[in-house]
Amino acid sequence: MLDPELEFHRFFNRENLTHEECLRHPAKLDLDSIDQALAENLREIKRLINEMFARNAEKIESPIGPVALHLDYIAKPQFPVTRFANAISFTHSGFFFVGLTYDLVELMNDICATLSQSSRTSTLLGIEVDNPEKRITLFACLFLVQIQFAIDHELGHHVHGHSSMRGANFFSSEDPIEALLATKDNLDRQAREVEADGYAIHMMAKNFFQVDTASHLMQRLKPTTIPVEGFLVRFVLLCVASYLFLRPEQTFDRKRVRVPRHPFGLMRLNVVITDLRGWAAEFRPEALPYISQATLTDVTEAIVAAWPNLEAPLAWYAQRTFLESADGEIYKQALYAERELLRGRMTSSAWKIKVR
Repeated sequence: MLDPELEFHRFFNRENLTHEECLRHPAKLDLDSIDQALAENLREIKRLINEMFARNAEKIESPIGPVALHLDYIAKPQFPVTRFANAISFTHSGFFFVGLTYDLVELMNDICATLSQSSRTSTLLGIEVDNPEKRITLFACLFLVQIQFAIDHELGHHVHGHSSMRGANFFSSEDPIEALLATKDNLDRQAREVEADGYAIHMMAKNFFQVDTASHLMQRLKPTTIPVEGFLVRFVLLCVASYLFLRPEQTFDRKRVRVPRHPFGLMRLNVVITDLRGWAAEFRPEALPYISQATLTDVTEAIVAAWPNLEAPLAWYAQRTFLESADGEIYKQALYAERELLRGRMTSSAWKIKVR
């Protein structure tokens, strides 16, 4: 049987990738070469995720055969590329791979570390973080949930059959120069991304609100001033919103909203909240009152407070103003409609749960 570790490493070469792709994703990350505290966290996450993949693989039916899933990490880019925070999904040698670049891991590490140090985060979540040990615990919980969103997003590309589109599914975040030069309407590409976001938030909600998971998080962080449902909703939205807003993003241009391969951050968050409300209505109705604009405002204010000099709030305001306009409503409805069309097109390629 082929070794997924070795096949993941073998994929990153000029036989499979263009020169530019090789620069951005040069090789499998050697965890012994990075900070060992972070490396240990990454090893444990990789072990847990791959064990979960292995447990569930036999339950899945794929149009192209058995499902062998594997998570791993990708080394820093090569010169002249200086930074490439990205998550990817691809198929190779019979494996369905999910890869996170080290730059993305570092970015999430920095985001969660900063949030864990902010008093507004503890106020938002109704917890006391008054010593280094509690801040480390908060950081670990934030990091694990945030990285899970990135992994589930890429898994969503596989599950919905996007992996059958070699040119479409591989790089899930655009190169800045390519994005600036692009002129093509990419609403179909954007639909794939929000469909993957929707899958991610459904998976996270399904796991996050389980009694065991929720109880474990409550025991570790001990919220005292917020009801359980409100705490869980705030926690997951804080992880997702900070991930979407603080990743590198092009300057918002309302005239070019259909051009990037990813929708802008607030549109993606709109999909996440819409899908989270849909999931809660069916499975956790007691959480619905907390999935609201008021909660989102509290979450975004906590993010801004953690980065007081951040320019992102100006972009968020521009994005919100656009979405509230007539043109924004037309764009939003067009994207949701394209998402529905995509589901129809991908029916034959999407994975299914085996009927026992």
